[in-house]
Parts: sequence; C-alpha cells; structure tokens
Amino acid sequence: MKHLLALATLAAVLSPPLCEAADLLNLKITEAESGHEGMSTWRTAINIRVDEISRQQLAKWTSQHVGETIKILIDGRTVSEVRLLTPITGGVMQISGVNADEIGVLIPKLIDGHSSLSLDTSN
Repeated sequence: MKHLLALATLAAVLSPPLCEAADLLNLKITEAESGHEGMSTWRTAINIRVDEISRQQLAKWTSQHVGETIKILIDGRTVSEVRLLTPITGGVMQISGVNADEIGVLIPKLIDGHSSLSLDTSN
C-alpha cells in the first residue's frame, strides 16, 4: 500500500497540470451599455467602465501585456480575443464580438455582479 501511495504521489508531482495557472484579471464593472464597435453602425459592442481599484489593476495588467493577444471572458466564456496595442489606463474599454441578442441580458448582470468580466493572456 505504501508503494502505491508513493507512486501516486510521484505521478502527481511529475504529471503536467491539467490546467496551467492563468494570468487572469477579474474586473468590477460600474457602468455597462450597448454601443457599436468604433465607427461601425452594424457591429454591436458593450462599453464598459470599471471601478477605481479595477482601473488601477487593469492599467498595471495591460501595461505588462502590451503586444500580446488577450482573451476577454464573460462568465468564463471567451467572447473576444484581441491584440493589446497600448495599456488601458482610463478604466474604460469596449468589448466587441458579443452576440447582439446577448447584450441586453449581459449588461444588467455585469453591472449588478451576477456576471463576471475577466481578461486573460492567450498563452
């Protein structure tokens, strides 16, 4: 029995993790509204403003990941992947790629905290 336990422990130590630790940033939303991507009138988006603590965390996190592709997740589901060109320091961002039918449902949930918004690296 001791040998089986030792082998199981060794296998757990030597096995690669099933899910690598992510560089995940969770954000607290203060405002969210529907909009359109850039100058487009047909591609819907969600305009987001985060609280002050999230603004500071977002500025630091995005500064560390400039040039990388990041995932934008709502409730753990990737809704968009973008290349981060500059740090996001103002606490305001726009999320495109969300299904237009979902936007009306997601916005109240994001504002009241029933849905979560996260950023992650695509590594």
